[in-house]
Amino acid sequence: PAGVRLDETMMRRMDALMTACAEEGVYVSSDLFVSRTAVPITWRLCGVDRPGTLTGLDMKYTAPVHEGVYSNFLAFAGNWLNHTNSYSGRRYAEEPALAWLSLINEGNLDEVSSADCSSRPGWQEAWASWLSERKRTEPGIYGSVPASIPNGLGRNLHGRAFLRFLQDVEFRFA
Repeated sequence: PAGVRLDETMMRRMDALMTACAEEGVYVSSDLFVSRTAVPITWRLCGVDRPGTLTGLDMKYTAPVHEGVYSNFLAFAGNWLNHTNSYSGRRYAEEPALAWLSLINEGNLDEVSSADCSSRPGWQEAWASWLSERKRTEPGIYGSVPASIPNGLGRNLHGRAFLRFLQDVEFRFA
């Protein structure tokens, strides 16, 4: 699909690097986020009625909570991992030199702010859904937690609940 294709020039360079590293016994570390910066991703391509393209931070902070952006991320990841190295003949998913693979570099959500959330699609809906389920199943703990995204994390019950939500979001994303 559009927006998830690999940049052929960059992949040939990566193929050469990966092969050279493998031949020298050097292990490679990469992630599925920085590997796609050459091809812009539009919001509309991800099912968001918004003009323009996603920035790196948009992808990093939206993929875990928005199904369209998440699907786009997974499609690209599948293309990248199933790419066959033109020198070695191995798919990246089977490359022994690729020892470490991160989903999104520095994608930990415990640093997300209310501004990061409010400016990107999916956050309020994901938080509202998560909180609604917690209020139903654990009303003694979550019954008084406001439906708004908190300004601070961990400072009070509202912030602690949001931290728990972020933990669940990261677990689901991984």
